Amino acid sequence: MIKTVRRKWSIRLQGGSYFRFRSGEKTGLNPFALAPTKRNRNFLKKLMRMICTRDGKPLDPRDEERLSEAVDTIMLDYPPELRRNGITRMLEVLHEAPTKDARMNGLRIRLQQWAQGGEFGWVFDNDVDTFDIDNIDNFGIDGTEFLDDKDVRSPLTFYLLYRVTSLLDGRRLVIFMDEFWEMASGPGVFKNSPSTC
Repeated sequence: MIKTVRRKWSIRLQGGSYFRFRSGEKTGLNPFALAPTKRNRNFLKKLMRMICTRDGKPLDPRDEERLSEAVDTIMLDYPPELRRNGITRMLEVLHEAPTKDARMNGLRIRLQQWAQGGEFGWVFDNDVDTFDIDNIDNFGIDGTEFLDDKDVRSPLTFYLLYRVTSLLDGRRLVIFMDEFWEMASGPGVFKNSPSTC
């Protein structure tokens, strides 16, 4: 992961791909496009919990269970072509009683911020996942803008680290990360470490 664009040309000259994520612009990331393996579903549940507790608001056990069931419904019951805009799909299957508490602090209101039209809808609620690194030998990720955005830094770093560490399948892999302290400074990134998914 790269904090500034200075390494962009080095990566490109070596035939690599360069991914740049700009605040407020669609990232092309859709975590629900992952294969519906148990590991990926566990990761998605952690990611959804992370975005639902962004402001330090805890989830009670019932909310965690409902969130888990909604992820499983999307990943196991929906074919890949219907998992576009996965967070919007979550809102379709996640029902809440119409109470004042649910309207003010329920799962739906928390997730709506990350769905299309929400403040952070540009981060994960995309049609397809264009972050295709499975067959790329050399790539860079420019984190210049999102690493300075405290609202999206942790969930986005968590997702990107999960995808990058998923490449640890026996192939040779070297990972360089500029300004790693900044990625690691977000709450929950290592508590919800991809290696624990």
